[in-house]
Amino acid sequence: MTVRDVVAVTGAGGFVGSSLLPPLLGAGHGLRALVREVPADALPAVQWRAIGDLVRIGDAELHDALAGGTTVGHLAAQAHPPHVDS
Repeated sequence: MTVRDVVAVTGAGGFVGSSLLPPLLGAGHGLRALVREVPADALPAVQWRAIGDLVRIGDAELHDALAGGTTVGHLAAQAHPPHVDS
């Protein structure tokens, strides 16, 4: 990859995704983090895209969020069952 390459990381706000960002930056990659919401401690060198819940966005919105990226690290997952109010 060249410096102009952009790695788009889904789930970048999660445990694994957030741990992956610093080493990728250190290796010289451009980064686009796709998250539900931008974290308070967001790294300034990362392009943050708050897209909400990945399963609820439309194809066009996802396409726009990934546009210009050369690689995707798909780390988004549902680690816990959703909370349901009774």
